[in-house]
Amino acid sequence: MSMNTNNNNSDINEPSAIIAGGTPAGPEQPQSAPMLTPMPMPAPMPVPVIEAGATTTTAQEVAAQVSWVLAVSPRFKLHAAVATCVCSLCLVLWFCIGFFTTWFPWFIYPIAVACATMAAHFCVFLREPECREWMKLHVALFAIFNATIFITWQATGTNSIWFGYPLIVTAWLLSLHAVIKELRSSPHIKFILHAVTFLALVVLLCFAFVDEPYRGFFWPICPVFVFTLLLGAHYSYDFSLDFFTQHCLAFAVCQLFFFSLWLAIGPNVFPWFVPICIVWSVVLFFHFYRFVLHPKQPAQATALPVTMPQGYPQGYPQGYPQPPVVAPGYAPAGYPVVMSNPYAQQLYPVGTDPSAAVAVAYPPPQ
Repeated sequence: MSMNTNNNNSDINEPSAIIAGGTPAGPEQPQSAPMLTPMPMPAPMPVPVIEAGATTTTAQEVAAQVSWVLAVSPRFKLHAAVATCVCSLCLVLWFCIGFFTTWFPWFIYPIAVACATMAAHFCVFLREPECREWMKLHVALFAIFNATIFITWQATGTNSIWFGYPLIVTAWLLSLHAVIKELRSSPHIKFILHAVTFLALVVLLCFAFVDEPYRGFFWPICPVFVFTLLLGAHYSYDFSLDFFTQHCLAFAVCQLFFFSLWLAIGPNVFPWFVPICIVWSVVLFFHFYRFVLHPKQPAQATALPVTMPQGYPQGYPQGYPQPPVVAPGYAPAGYPVVMSNPYAQQLYPVGTDPSAAVAVAYPPPQ
């Protein structure tokens, strides 16, 4: 009886001993090594993302920047190494070959291509799509291209300063890019782009005149005058100028053009622009006196005779009270005035002003 009791106790205590981490009770049970539970691996720390324009002020941002450079920069380093080797090889070949034949620095072209590709790699391909710096890339390409053109012009030794033409065109494109980037939300963005294009055309025409070997009449004044009139018209439309202000603007532009044309023809000629200026000044003063100081008062509207319509308009529901006659703007609550009534054309003929007459209000149909 005692044997069975001990066996039952051992069977009951055995799971508790195992659960407690010890060995099973009883000498007949073999001793086993304790079971080792593996420790859970810690989750990897997320790398913080540095937004464009953010400053590295915390340790996480510094660690993220360092990890980004170490992860991405090897390709850029390889690109820089290959570009340096190619440019050095071209420089050595130019020195060895050009020392005996010609001294034209053709090696600047592979150097320009290498610098342009590295700029694109650094500003665009090393960054996320939302952080790509297209404006910096445009500035870098502008500087590389015009430096290459200028060195080429110096090496050719021509009398014409032709490098100015691509310089002006590329500067115009860069200005358009900057205006669109910074003033995209401006309500006058189209006028600003027009003004930038106007300045580029004026500079280009003046540069073409200076580049001529034999300068005569200052011909850019005529196209500049036309471009100025177009810009003034755009300004008047975009800023909603009144007619008198537009008249003053046209007077100033035209008188400046006449005076410049007289100087371009020669100061020994009679100043023919003076009579034009005097006559136009009189017209401008009359415009100011008649339409600004003493504008014409609008005629008073005469009230039309009140005629009550016989019965109800065609299609109006029957069984409602007779339409009351009320003054404009004083219709009873819930009664639509005749100006907003769909049957207004039956009450007033075409061409009459309903606001000048007594309004007729009908009860709202139900």
